[in-house]
Amino acid sequence: MDQKSPNEHAKFSTPSDAYLQQLNSEPLSTTTPPLIQIESAIVEKNSENYFVSLGDEIGQYGRKDFTVCFWFKTSEKSRYFDIAGNRIDGSHGNFFCIRMTGIHESWPEGRMMIEVDENGNGLNYNSVESKATGLNDGKWHHVLIVRKGNSLKAYIDGEFSGGNEGKGIANIKNPTDFRLGRSYSGFENVGIEFHDFRIYEVALTEEDVMIIYRRSFEVYCEEAKILKFEEKDA
Repeated sequence: MDQKSPNEHAKFSTPSDAYLQQLNSEPLSTTTPPLIQIESAIVEKNSENYFVSLGDEIGQYGRKDFTVCFWFKTSEKSRYFDIAGNRIDGSHGNFFCIRMTGIHESWPEGRMMIEVDENGNGLNYNSVESKATGLNDGKWHHVLIVRKGNSLKAYIDGEFSGGNEGKGIANIKNPTDFRLGRSYSGFENVGIEFHDFRIYEVALTEEDVMIIYRRSFEVYCEEAKILKFEEKDA
């Protein structure tokens, strides 16, 4: 059984004006505000497979450029699990999805995979496997994903971590809601925390990547990349 948010097991909070003022004190190259920005989200791992739903209007990118970025923390060890996305297909389909390995027989633990796909035949499919691994170490990590045209790039903790180009631009339009903590129903949900989750309907630049990472790092980090967040109610 799937359980959507909000409830005591899967919840999120929207940002306050003071929060936004701190984070956005250094301007980006774009004047386009985020399509959505969440201050924090928490999903508990349990047999009910809870997840946070952002609704079915989020993630309908079509062929537009987009950027997704967030801080996350998980200690999940499942063989393969979803971080975020609107994927319901076990193989090819129409979706955007962010996945990670736990204890896997052939892949390193804690490697992230980002995928876009257009249909069941894999039209314009593209994927990136992160150079960074060990991301399920229970510590906070920052992820920023940029699609520009047929290019897909990933930045982990402020550094470039992989990129690829597809044959074309995947047209992502499906009736599925965009979820945090679970996407494909064949996987169990994941115990995970998010902070400063954003989606832009533009491709941010490498300079923007560093601004977002630096500003959010300065706002939340105290010492040695240890992040301390206040608990927020849904």
